[in-house]
Amino acid sequence: MNQPKSFIGFLRRSKKTILYIVVAVMITLAVVLATQWWLDPQGVVRFPSFGTLRIVDVKAYWDENHLNETKEISWGSIYTGSSYNTTFFLQSVSNVETTFEMTTGNWTFRDSHGVTLLGPVNKTSYMNLTWNYNGMKVNPRETVQITLTLTVADSSDFVPFFVNGDIKEFSVDITIRAV
Repeated sequence: MNQPKSFIGFLRRSKKTILYIVVAVMITLAVVLATQWWLDPQGVVRFPSFGTLRIVDVKAYWDENHLNETKEISWGSIYTGSSYNTTFFLQSVSNVETTFEMTTGNWTFRDSHGVTLLGPVNKTSYMNLTWNYNGMKVNPRETVQITLTLTVADSSDFVPFFVNGDIKEFSVDITIRAV
């Protein structure tokens, strides 16, 4: 009979200690859950992304029948250490035979408050945008299927930039022109 009374007595005497332990466990649990939410099961960072197409003497469509024109690409949530493909169709609106050229710029990273943070620029080892177009000549009004590939590094420098910067969104401007 003394054991239950002594345990209850212990609880009464140690209220603050027990409260500190409960608070520490709750904080630890919150940090672990937040980290799991931020990191996928393989431990890589994910964030939403999109690209704005600026096209000159070219039209971009999601379908080869030219029914669904586009000026924006969404890769959805992207993960570090991965590559993402987006396929669409480019139609030359030039009156002469031409080739296509792609450039990128305005690589933008925003934190959870919408603040733009400086990050890597095109041609870094962190993020790169390439395409499968090989420079072939395109006739007037001809349509060519194109695949863009966004590659995101999983480097020891890049992941902390996203975690420490609280990055929640990424965008890039993609210019495709007939030359």
